[in-house]
Amino acid sequence: MKIIILVLSLFTTQVASKSLYNESTFESLTSTEKASRVGDLITVVIYESATASASADADAKTTSSVGLSASDGSTDLEALLGLSSDFNGGGAVNRSGKIAANISVIVVSLSDTGLLGIEGEQEILLNNELQMIKISGLVRESDINEDNTVYSPKIANSKIEFIGEGMLSDSEKPGWITRFFQWIF
Repeated sequence: MKIIILVLSLFTTQVASKSLYNESTFESLTSTEKASRVGDLITVVIYESATASASADADAKTTSSVGLSASDGSTDLEALLGLSSDFNGGGAVNRSGKIAANISVIVVSLSDTGLLGIEGEQEILLNNELQMIKISGLVRESDINEDNTVYSPKIANSKIEFIGEGMLSDSEKPGWITRFFQWIF
């Protein structure tokens, strides 16, 4: 009988339990892993295309003439001086640029309105040419796709830099003689 009472007393004691639910770390099983916190990563799909053109035409024409006439009764003198200036000029500038790349960036800030501040850079060294891509801006959480990517036109206040350094980049710059004459004139 003592054994039965001992077994029953084991079942009547209170058991302390702790909840497995923690509000600060809760994530739904059906939620996606879209970036939403500082330190999260987002892949930016950069595809930018810019085209600009400008043209100007100028046409200026001036004509001036001065006449003088004198007479002493038997001789008539006349002199005519004419000046003319004519200028036609024009110019056109056409420029276009395209960049396509993917770069992972880090969420560096969260605004009160829910905007994510992002920054990132990538360096690629290929055939002794260093190419660097830098990007920063603001992203709405709703613009982030299910695969945690965002397209560059969706980035507000975006700053995208594409910098190349090396022999190929240096060959595109004018030589020192050309730069000297440009400086003089």
